[in-house]
Amino acid sequence: MNKKWMILGSVLFLCASGMLYYFTQVKNEKNDDWEIVDVYEEEKVCLEDSIDTAEKIAEETIKVYICGAVQSPGVYEVKVSDRLVDLVDLCEGLCEDADKNALNLAAHLNDGEKIYIMTTEEANTVSNMSSKTETIADGRININTADVDELMSLPGIGKAKAEHIIAYREKTKRFESVEEITSVDGIKNGVYEKIKELIKIE
Repeated sequence: MNKKWMILGSVLFLCASGMLYYFTQVKNEKNDDWEIVDVYEEEKVCLEDSIDTAEKIAEETIKVYICGAVQSPGVYEVKVSDRLVDLVDLCEGLCEDADKNALNLAAHLNDGEKIYIMTTEEANTVSNMSSKTETIADGRININTADVDELMSLPGIGKAKAEHIIAYREKTKRFESVEEITSVDGIKNGVYEKIKELIKIE
């Protein structure tokens, strides 16, 4: 009889332990689920706030002054997110002689900025001035950019030879080496020896 009660007691103990373990696991799983939901809600709120902030910034406006080769120069109010192409549209486009190749129409705009659109003629003048400044600073003549007067400053180079150098350059697009100048009509080794230390290609 005692043995039966012992067996019955063992069975009841095991059942009680199993039920306790089950309810404990269920409770833990529910807690984990609630924690996942809480994290998701926090991330969702944070994302919504970020989107709202970005939209507000995009709607902010700045003022930019554009002048030069444009149809209607002046001060324009644009969005912070606008680019140069949007500003050009506002001022009714570029003039026919505007140097379009030098423009980065995707450029961002800044508050209080002044943008000057050069004509093709102005851009070429600036480019030529830059080439001459480079020659003066370096002390050598760049045979890929020098004009007739600059080339004539070299020993043994008169107007005819200078014109031959420019004609050769226009035909071949550019000199690839200093030594290539000997391929120009009238430029022999004697002349080259006099000028080789005074010229460059870039």
